Amino acid sequence: MTHMNGQAARASCRSLTVPAELISISEPCSLLPGESRRDFEVIQKMIVDDIQPQNNIEWLWTLDLVELSWEILRYRRLKKKILDTHRVAAIEAILQRLDGEGMPAETMPMVQIHAKRTADEWRDDPGAAIEICTEADLITPISMPRCLFRRVNCSPCLIN
Repeated sequence: MTHMNGQAARASCRSLTVPAELISISEPCSLLPGESRRDFEVIQKMIVDDIQPQNNIEWLWTLDLVELSWEILRYRRLKKKILDTHRVAAIEAILQRLDGEGMPAETMPMVQIHAKRTADEWRDDPGAAIEICTEADLITPISMPRCLFRRVNCSPCLIN
């Protein structure tokens, strides 16, 4: 895939003769702050080049596919950001619950420090994630392979 600037990507789409009535629809209508118009146009060009729409209905479907594909990519990025943001806090809360159970109140600050340190270490150690989830009875033999190979999807211990 060659990288093109936005103007070249639009020209390429239009060289396939976007019907005049649909040109405004072919523009990215809802880019959010931080999203790249160039990235949108590259995806648009790839899809249009592959489908090669020939009539109005094909153009409408293709442009809808471009928008839907962009939204799917947006939600994937959002999901990753949410998991990255909240994963450590979720593990920290589980560790505080596990390690602090039955402990005297005066030891709780130490438990919290230890839980934070362990949760921070967890990000780089898949084995620690499995240990935490197993201790909390959040991994069954069925879900463990998923947790082993895709830490992000160890959802019982990361999201709840």
